[in-house]
Amino acid sequence: MKHISIAGVFAATLCLFAACDKEKDYDAPLEGKTYTGFTELSMTYNESPMSGKSVTFTPPSGAPATFKVDSRFDLSQLSESLKGIPPIQAPGPLPGTPELTFTANLYTAPDHYTFSGSGETEYVTYSYDGTVNKDKMSLNFTGVKLKDLTFANKVFAPAPAVKNANGIGYSQLPFHIVWESDVPVQIPGLTDGVEDLMKLFVTLPMIPAYNGTAEMSLVQVIENAIKTIGLRDDGCIPVTYLQTADGSAQFTMTPMCFLQYVPTSAGSLRLFVNPTDLLTLVLLNNTNCDPNIPENPFGAHAAKAAADNTDANAQLKEIAMEIAVSSLVKLAPMLATGIPVTVAPTSNGVAMYIGSEAMLPLMKELMTSILSNQKLKTLLMQTIMGNPQLVQMLPQLQKVMQMLPEFIAASTRIELGLNLVPYK
Repeated sequence: MKHISIAGVFAATLCLFAACDKEKDYDAPLEGKTYTGFTELSMTYNESPMSGKSVTFTPPSGAPATFKVDSRFDLSQLSESLKGIPPIQAPGPLPGTPELTFTANLYTAPDHYTFSGSGETEYVTYSYDGTVNKDKMSLNFTGVKLKDLTFANKVFAPAPAVKNANGIGYSQLPFHIVWESDVPVQIPGLTDGVEDLMKLFVTLPMIPAYNGTAEMSLVQVIENAIKTIGLRDDGCIPVTYLQTADGSAQFTMTPMCFLQYVPTSAGSLRLFVNPTDLLTLVLLNNTNCDPNIPENPFGAHAAKAAADNTDANAQLKEIAMEIAVSSLVKLAPMLATGIPVTVAPTSNGVAMYIGSEAMLPLMKELMTSILSNQKLKTLLMQTIMGNPQLVQMLPQLQKVMQMLPEFIAASTRIELGLNLVPYK
């Protein structure tokens, strides 16, 4: 029995020395490096994956290691026409902080170093932990919480469309639309000119659905496609939406870190959009699927059964992508610092909209680009001619199109967004 005990102690001692030798094999200085992409960097935010970020690591030299976390987005991923444009700065790892720098001590482990700590920014408090070796890094932000909980822990849904009692027009829409100009545009039957015209377009059934046998309005698409919009206490805005891909449709949630926010006052916030997640969602919702199911929540399947409409749909899809890319390019400077959003109470919920500060310069440039697009003008005319309600207004609409450049140049107030009600 005594010999067995001595043998056991000797074996355990050998294992201990072996373990120490193994640990020392990885106890080597690291060089400075930028970790990015899915193969080099794994990052989470309160246990949810976070994409599109980079970490520049500076090894310790008589002091803790330095970590600089930021994000850059290559616009050429959206369009070949954007090749050669330098990557733009995108939202940082924590909402409201485009670039986060912290220092931490490194501790040896079998095949990597570990690090951990905590901190705070202007908007959030947080902790972090991670691992790093010469090939890979993991970084986990935990316990992230907004300092200002004004909008936190609320869940909304798009406000339903409600017609006026006389059946003409709407007293409520899921869209918040305000457009004022020093140059008035009078349209018979429309009190507020272009503003009412925009509301008319979002409520007219013009989007092909159900294999081309029916059409939906943009209002109907929003009401059917978006189920909930939540504002969490960690700054994330998860959206539950109808995902359609590979021949099936189901309600699912956007990536947790796709949309984030920070309150800036009792009636405003800044919205951060992760362009990497946006690109992923666009690709995910544009796979081949059943023609009866809209390709994504904001459009209909391009492959209508009717052959005579196929080219028009393809052109419309191409133009829509051009406009979306153009919008993102114009909004690019605000990606890192956040898009200013007003939060205004309504009779039964809130209106969240981008106000004149951001919309005036964007819409003036964007509408000028749209109005010069001959393909879009042709398709718009085809849409008008195919809609009995719009055909009756054709002379007035043609006059409006001629006046639009002057109207847009003289615009003084633009508000575009969503009307939301508490989710029940």
